[in-house]
Amino acid sequence: MCIRDRILLFDPLLLALAGFFVWRAFGAEVALLLLVLLGTHYLLSWGHLKGAILRTDFAAMAVLSVALMKLRKPGAAGAALAWASVSRVFPGLMALSLVARLSQRNLSPEERSDIRRFLAWFAGLGATAVLGSVLLDGGLSAWRQWTDKIALHSIEGSHWDIGLSTLFNVEFVDGVPEYFNPLHRFAEEPSLRRAHQLTLWACRIAIVVPALVFARSQPGYRALSFGFVFVFVLTAATYYYYLILLVPLLYFAERAERPFYGFAAGFMFLAGAFGYLLFAGYAPLSDRFVALRGWGQHFQTYYYLSWAIGITALSQLVVASIEARRLDSAANQRTSPK
Repeated sequence: MCIRDRILLFDPLLLALAGFFVWRAFGAEVALLLLVLLGTHYLLSWGHLKGAILRTDFAAMAVLSVALMKLRKPGAAGAALAWASVSRVFPGLMALSLVARLSQRNLSPEERSDIRRFLAWFAGLGATAVLGSVLLDGGLSAWRQWTDKIALHSIEGSHWDIGLSTLFNVEFVDGVPEYFNPLHRFAEEPSLRRAHQLTLWACRIAIVVPALVFARSQPGYRALSFGFVFVFVLTAATYYYYLILLVPLLYFAERAERPFYGFAAGFMFLAGAFGYLLFAGYAPLSDRFVALRGWGQHFQTYYYLSWAIGITALSQLVVASIEARRLDSAANQRTSPK
């Protein structure tokens, strides 16, 4: 096997490694569900990788991080999420849940120690990787290029992004959702641009604050997978980065025998099939439903999928709120006078 062929094995091997540890941590059923979602969801289609190498490492490492956390390997779990974050930055938002969890007063000494070890490895390895890149590159030029590229994407906008902001950067023309870039649209009306940004951030804060509260009641590994909520709410990632959807699947699939969890997991599979329908359309109903006209690789496909993935993030919030209330109720019963 030549070197090129060996390099092409990197992504499949990383995904296989993540799947193996999911099997060890969550069991064969969850690992099989993960494999099926990976093989069937529109946003996880192998064709979206466009022949690139190491396009999947960030998601594989994020999944591996959750599995290792459940296996009580917090240092390795933190290192895995550091890899994911150095690769694509936004997976690092998952760690916000563990920071919130650490503020819970009644944590066992073992779990508190695990979370601290996770965060130490996550921050330490991440900082080491960044510092190493600066030293090897001889300065900050590579990071400046990266920030310039991010700024360019923000200025130009993208029709292929998925996230909460996609639901705001839209206008409807004859019932058809069309993308607009607020930096361009409101270039001569700064007050409207500020109002648009304030509305978006008000919505983000209205979600993030209760999410941080609910995360405090989640066990360490579940808090980590719950962190997908922050990814969806605070970032707008190009559609093929939503391979990260494997993370919230773990959150639901572990307890799929419970009705709401099973529904939420099943909805993720339906959303994956919906993506193909959005792309190709359905002629018999295309005149009646705008979403079924067949939008291909255009904004409309990713606008509707942003709603679908938003429902997954909302489902995590609902589940976490129910679990938080249940734990609060149990704690009150234990402390109430008899």
